[in-house]
Amino acid sequence: MARTVPSNVRTGGYLCLALGILATLSGAMALAVAILIPDLRHPFPQSSLPVRFLGAHFTQLAGAQVPLAVLFSAGSVAFARGREWGRRVLVIMFWLALLYCLAFLVLWELELPTFHAPSYSEMVAQGTPPREARVFAAVPIAMAVGGLIVVAFYGVPVYLVIRWLRSPTVVEACRGDGQQSLNAT
Repeated sequence: MARTVPSNVRTGGYLCLALGILATLSGAMALAVAILIPDLRHPFPQSSLPVRFLGAHFTQLAGAQVPLAVLFSAGSVAFARGREWGRRVLVIMFWLALLYCLAFLVLWELELPTFHAPSYSEMVAQGTPPREARVFAAVPIAMAVGGLIVVAFYGVPVYLVIRWLRSPTVVEACRGDGQQSLNAT
């Protein structure tokens, strides 16, 4: 008797497949841009070391995204069919996505000191109206808070997906022992 894959697992797998297709297209476009615009390999010299490193290796990073996205898509299809290896691929990929979010936060915060905004007093001395100087002086603070918001916006859902993929219900649905039929949930 064939095992029935719960509808939430099937739906999650197909949503991940859509995400994998988008990631594949995104990686292919980034690779094309990296090849067509070689100046991207040399970001602003005042950038932090990690950003200069990423710029120097942009082509390799874009090229690595394509096979990873294809693997993610294959794992998504396997997961939608209730295969354990597909669930494991998705768990690993989502952990990598969470690490990426955290790395983005670190890089974003490392870049803030390279943002050379004049101080409030310098701006007023140069003739900027005090009201506008106060707003512009707050830009680095807004950028720091913005980086935290971006990481929360992407990182929290990724973490919740990891928890869902590791939940007993999903693990059981992908167990594949074939001894019992799971009802659609």
